[in-house]
Amino acid sequence: PTVLDIPAKAYRGLRLMMLVNGVQKLVIFLLNSSLLRRTSPDIMGVANVQLELFLSTLLFFAREGVRLALLREVVDSPEKRQLFVNLSWLPAIVLFVGAIGFLAYAYCADHFSNSLEHHSSQATMFVMLLYCIGALFESCGEAWINLYQNSLHFTPKLGAETLALCVRSVVVFVSLVHFKIGVLCFGFGQLGYGLTHLLFVISHSGSIFDETETSLAGETTAPAYRVSADG
Repeated sequence: PTVLDIPAKAYRGLRLMMLVNGVQKLVIFLLNSSLLRRTSPDIMGVANVQLELFLSTLLFFAREGVRLALLREVVDSPEKRQLFVNLSWLPAIVLFVGAIGFLAYAYCADHFSNSLEHHSSQATMFVMLLYCIGALFESCGEAWINLYQNSLHFTPKLGAETLALCVRSVVVFVSLVHFKIGVLCFGFGQLGYGLTHLLFVISHSGSIFDETETSLAGETTAPAYRVSADG
């Protein structure tokens, strides 16, 4: 975007983000209110405290630093764009290594421990593994998300988050109410969230790359105007 377009696009993006954030909070509130009447407080406590803290910690350490660094970058050449995309894959690599490490830890804990307390926490560890895989799916779309944010193109990102939230809500509700699988439903819900988020971002990836190619070509081939001595 040009310098004159930035304030207008930022204002539109801010309004859209506030609207979508309000809708998301309302959906989460309605879902939790409905689930509280159909499940035990222990399951809701594990999901809303332990699992959400685990997910927030994963995503914060894996991607937030990269996002903030790339948000300040100016992509004005094909080489910079390639470097921008390559750096955007760092969160997915970190989460992949983290998921492998967590899987190894869970295997060792299951193999060497026979305590009753350990066996009672196996379901929670499996849910955490599903959260890791869901976060990995979500982070595989970081290259496109960072390009969207860098170019102030907020609609695909917000659309992906909204659709993924709806899918997660449906999966959690159906799994908990009809299949009665307990805390596992939140793991499958997060897995559905990450996969839906990734597929939506990929389905809209052509627009951002075409727009970036056009802007880079325009900057490269822009004519240079001279100012003569006569004015």
